[in-house]
Amino acid sequence: MKYQILAATVIQDFNRRGIPPDWEHEVTQGIIKLWRLNQKLLPELHIGKTIITGKCSYVNTLSPQDIADDLMVENKLGEAELTEISLMGDNPKWLTTVDIENKYGLPKGSVRRDIHRKKFEENEIKKVGRDWLIGMDTADKLYDKKRKIAIQKTKKEQGD
Repeated sequence: MKYQILAATVIQDFNRRGIPPDWEHEVTQGIIKLWRLNQKLLPELHIGKTIITGKCSYVNTLSPQDIADDLMVENKLGEAELTEISLMGDNPKWLTTVDIENKYGLPKGSVRRDIHRKKFEENEIKKVGRDWLIGMDTADKLYDKKRKIAIQKTKKEQGD
């Protein structure tokens, strides 16, 4: 049985404040971290570099594997997506939006904004859980060009 609370918000706050999980368990998908709050469990599933957070809390009677399986169903992730996520950590072909922003010195949220503004083709991006992945070649093509233009403008302004 699930209880509706904003589990993702609470977990984000716990992580921000450095509160460690009460339990960490290895499950078939990866590692699940569980925080206990008012006799309920708040889950965060780590699959490689991808983190999937539950939208609700779980009663204390479920096993960690049951919770992980439910998170996969809740986020519409099957075996194919699980395999793809597992390979991502070792595969530099796909980058998260945060990785791209860090690599190119972009403002926070700018890559997600570009996704919603349809600056990418469907085959250039993937949504895995809550995370967006962008092909490395696509990111280089779009953001490296912008960075070079910005550098050229700065050089011209300094030269004038």
